[in-house]
Amino acid sequence: YRIFVTNRLNYFSFFYNISNLFRKTIDLRKRVEIALWALCCERSAFGFKEAMYFVYDQDRSLFKGFLSFKGFSCEKMFGKVPLDSTFFDVIEGISIDVDVKDDEVVPLLKSLKDALGISSNYAYLIPLFVENRLIGAFVVGSNFEANQIVIEMLNHFADQCSLAFESARVQELYRKTVEELRLAQESLLEAERLKNLGEFVARVVHDIKNPLVAMVGLAEKLYRKFPEDYPEKKVIKMIVEEGNKLLDSLQDILSYVRKPTIKKEYVDINDLIDEVLFMEVYELRDKKIVLVKELNRDLPKVKVDKSQIKRVLINIVKNAIQAMEKLGGGVLRVTTDREVVGDKDYVKIEISDTGGGIPPEVLPNIFNPFFTTKSEGTGLGLSTSKKIVEAHGGFIKLVNDYPKSATFQIYLPIEEG
Repeated sequence: YRIFVTNRLNYFSFFYNISNLFRKTIDLRKRVEIALWALCCERSAFGFKEAMYFVYDQDRSLFKGFLSFKGFSCEKMFGKVPLDSTFFDVIEGISIDVDVKDDEVVPLLKSLKDALGISSNYAYLIPLFVENRLIGAFVVGSNFEANQIVIEMLNHFADQCSLAFESARVQELYRKTVEELRLAQESLLEAERLKNLGEFVARVVHDIKNPLVAMVGLAEKLYRKFPEDYPEKKVIKMIVEEGNKLLDSLQDILSYVRKPTIKKEYVDINDLIDEVLFMEVYELRDKKIVLVKELNRDLPKVKVDKSQIKRVLINIVKNAIQAMEKLGGGVLRVTTDREVVGDKDYVKIEISDTGGGIPPEVLPNIFNPFFTTKSEGTGLGLSTSKKIVEAHGGFIKLVNDYPKSATFQIYLPIEEG
């Protein structure tokens, strides 16, 4: 009886020391390391030869490997906390299927012991429960068969570790939740700042645009009024052209900072493409660009804001013309078709040019606002186009064949009815 009581006191003294070690860290892995070290260390109450920890996968009803530890490493780390993680092996690729009905220690069959590479004569699985929920298990190896006291103390140790591991998991979840809330709050504040900045920019642009429109209009009247041989007429023409460019830039900025106002109507996309390309006929001819149209005339109408989608088409066609102009001409190919992506039906517009494609170092930035490789322009054309198409429930893709060609694919959803 005296030996029995002494053994129990040794175990409870050991449990107390392990609790003190658990309190020094809230990291789950570190607490698992402490538990495995405690199971194997010869100076501890157990002194197993080897130990593993498995996390229980509720969805698959399997134990998934987490960490393992060999007893011969114990003395190298005795008294050193935090423990040296290099002595622990990650065993995430191992899974075992063991039927655990309660919180009793389960002797492992030789076949499973061998499969886990346990060289000890005996192996046991010690399940860990929190509120009747299985969260994991230790697997230990020993050259001696566990007696009643050892099994009883293993169950006590499992209860102690269950609470320590679950509290570490909950604290980690709490930290992640707090961090996610912090990031969400920062995103909301940033969105509010951008909204306020957008409203300010819109007011400034509006204040600049109104007098600029008047000045350009006045310059156009003067240009028409003076005879062709008037010496300053070329200067007036330059004022008109540059003023119109500035107005286009201001309109780009307004379109970007303002949320698109969508006024949908059913539109024949082929007719809209014909309209846009007709506007560019003379420019295509002057810049030696061959136009190829392959339009599927059987497409259903799409419900879109006609002026917004027209703006998208103009942006991409003008970019294509500018790219081919540098090369002295090329081929502009415009096609339409119907395509199912996922479970949604789309009208697909392809605008392809032989202007050399987009350099790989530029590619990640093409839809970023204010990014441009041109000497003129705001760099808002593609970002605004992407914004408009996405506001319609569609998307834009780029097929880049550098240094030969670039193809923009515009997908607009087909609404039933």
